[in-house]
Amino acid sequence: MKVWIIGLFTVLSLGFAQHNMSTMSTTNMVMDNSNLASLEGDRFEIAFMSGMIAHHEGAVEMAQWILDRTTLPGLTSSAKQIIAAQEPEIQLMQSWLNEWYGGKTDEAARSMMKTDMQAMMSAMNTNENPDVAFLSEMSLHHNSAIDMAQLALFKATHPKLRELAKNIIRNQAQEIADYQEMLRELKSR
Repeated sequence: MKVWIIGLFTVLSLGFAQHNMSTMSTTNMVMDNSNLASLEGDRFEIAFMSGMIAHHEGAVEMAQWILDRTTLPGLTSSAKQIIAAQEPEIQLMQSWLNEWYGGKTDEAARSMMKTDMQAMMSAMNTNENPDVAFLSEMSLHHNSAIDMAQLALFKATHPKLRELAKNIIRNQAQEIADYQEMLRELKSR
């Protein structure tokens, strides 16, 4: 059952990535997880949480950005849900870094992720339709979180971290599907 679920998420993730890369005006970058994939044990967990914290911080920033620009009730609600879900996850991962690793972080993983997040914000700021910009970039953003979380399913040593990874995959895959539906509706107007 576990392999089937992971396989399903992988197929969904790849499909969303292919759709995103072929139909959206994005930053034309896909976050490279090869360094993360090469790590094991404590080094993997520290790098994963450090990168995912920065990734979530970027999502919160993107959500706050669209709250100042959108008039769509569904998008307002979605942005508020991102903030409500990801701020507690940031705090949870920070507490685990403190509890499990004495507060150690992987600054290279954080820095790389922050650079990627800045590129997404820049792409959103240059798009003339903020709703389309947010939905497109957040779909790509969530897809990269799913990719990272899939690595954590296999590489994380703490069960709590693997459970968080499952939640990230499930929640963000659903949000991507919602965003793609919103994009279709916007384009049909």
